[in-house]
Amino acid sequence: MQVLDLDTPALVIDLDRVESNVMAMATLARERGVRLRPHTKTHKMPHIARLQIDAGAAGLTCAKLGEAEVLVKAGFDDILVAFPLLGQEKLARLEALRREARILVSLDSLEVASGLDVLGVRSGSPVEVYVEVDTGLHRMGTAPGDATVELVTRLSDLAGIRIVGLLSHAGNAYGVTNPAARSLLVDVEVSDLLSTQRRLIDLGIEIPEISVGSTPTVREEMTRPGVSEVRPGTYVFTICTSSTTP
Repeated sequence: MQVLDLDTPALVIDLDRVESNVMAMATLARERGVRLRPHTKTHKMPHIARLQIDAGAAGLTCAKLGEAEVLVKAGFDDILVAFPLLGQEKLARLEALRREARILVSLDSLEVASGLDVLGVRSGSPVEVYVEVDTGLHRMGTAPGDATVELVTRLSDLAGIRIVGLLSHAGNAYGVTNPAARSLLVDVEVSDLLSTQRRLIDLGIEIPEISVGSTPTVREEMTRPGVSEVRPGTYVFTICTSSTTP
């Protein structure tokens, strides 16, 4: 079939490019000793998610429960829903998913945590959560430092929740084209996360993971000591000038 034979509208994917990008990112993460948990909201395709896992990704990230349900149905069993889940309907869907797979969630408020706490206590298995920190995007998350320390301290008293780590999304990097400015943005992001982590550890609260993610910043983030997980997404469809670096 030729491109001109396709009826429109049609989605056309360069599979060779996707496979190359997936393998290159997995190789880079492995070489840097950082866990790769790619975001699937760009492609929303179990087939590409399978390519990512087979290449070495430790798990997957998605933006909503509907995406997680599709991934679990397709056989994936370690998924982060990187968006707060609020309301009884969503909690019921989350509870059903947790019977079939490991499902982590992110949050940035006590209101969201209270529902997850009830679910975790009722199921006898605490819900694993990342606390989202706002390191510059100003879309979601608590401010680094005092605000996050206060929230995590209160969360640590909830029996139905287990705090896995701190999470950020440097989506503000998409409009930054200057490499030096982008590097500075990563410096601020990682510094904010690590300083907050240290304060919590000093209070006796274990924060094992530092999870960051955006395709423009991921290569620099992987080089920063203390970062344990990266969550790039759009890299799968990026047109590269190098055959080895997505």
